[in-house]
Amino acid sequence: MTHKNKEHSSAFLKVFGSTPQLRLLDFFMDNPNHDFTRNEIMEAIGMAKRTLYQHLPTLLEEQTVKVSRKIGRAELYTLNKESPIVKSFMKVEAELTKPKETPSEQAEEIQITTSKRPQNMAAACVYISSLLTGEKRTQGEIAREAKVTEVTIRNRCKELAQRLEFNVYV
Repeated sequence: MTHKNKEHSSAFLKVFGSTPQLRLLDFFMDNPNHDFTRNEIMEAIGMAKRTLYQHLPTLLEEQTVKVSRKIGRAELYTLNKESPIVKSFMKVEAELTKPKETPSEQAEEIQITTSKRPQNMAAACVYISSLLTGEKRTQGEIAREAKVTEVTIRNRCKELAQRLEFNVYV
């Protein structure tokens, strides 16, 4: 079981930013076969109780995380590996962690930075992944989930496609 601490920053977080929801999702993606109580999650990633209680329900609502079981009154949470969002992010993370270069070198090489809102790049990645895997997800659907505009998704997709040198029709 891989527990992270506050100082750890994955390639995923370096590229997309370290928002509370992304930190939670990253933690679960790094521990896909385990389940955790709220206290274990807070301790592992150094998140305040209030922040966890504010953002965990969103991940549950989006079905990226699910309740795996209950022990007494305590609920244990795990990654929902069947979620299209999770599948997309796992593919992106796998690409970022390919051993040919360090993830930060890859991000620098293709000039992806967190200067743009991380949600924008994340939404574009989800959309591109859905196109590449044949999942039927519209830009509008992803835009609503990520709280960005469809225009933003199109622009970031074009930017990513150009920098990653692949064809995607948006």
